[in-house]
Amino acid sequence: MKYAMVICALLVVAMSSCTTDYVCVCEVEAEGTTLNEATHYPGLRKSEAELVEVECEDRSICTWMEDK
Repeated sequence: MKYAMVICALLVVAMSSCTTDYVCVCEVEAEGTTLNEATHYPGLRKSEAELVEVECEDRSICTWMEDK
């Protein structure tokens, strides 16, 4: 039983460390000035990040990157 608990605990730790924070930054022009608007996406898994990245970069004014 202890062995199963240890394995479960290790899996939880491993799963939580497999996420990364990302940001989608868009350049928006308003009244003659360029503004950077950022949308933050904390704690995404790789598969989730890939889906959001496609949506972000579909807009030609936006850039997808890791949030630091």
